[in-house]
Amino acid sequence: MNIINMPPENTQQLEERVKKLENIIFALVYSDRYIFDRDIDIGDRRNIRLSKIIGTKIGTATGQKLGFWNTTPVDQHEPVGVTLGFVDVGTGTEITEADTFTGNTGSSTYTIGDIVAALKLCGIIKA
Repeated sequence: MNIINMPPENTQQLEERVKKLENIIFALVYSDRYIFDRDIDIGDRRNIRLSKIIGTKIGTATGQKLGFWNTTPVDQHEPVGVTLGFVDVGTGTEITEADTFTGNTGSSTYTIGDIVAALKLCGIIKA
């Protein structure tokens, strides 16, 4: 049986299904974003390629959470003056655990403890 000889009720069902598919395709092709409600699995030897012109952000607000290597996602770390965990090796110019650094960018200052805590919290270095 071809479409020309199809009974009207089947033709109507087919037209409804085609319209649904057209809407799905339209949403995929013309959307400015994709929303995933499930995990995304990327196969071995597959990469995420990004543009070289303007760049890409991962997280577009400081309250959005991100974690690496199965760590609990955290939002952007704020400097809090962490001084615990400092080990003084006693050589060269002395830096104390309370000294802060801007990294010569922005106005936020961080102790070495702040930096280590932020790296550990998001999973970039092992806790």
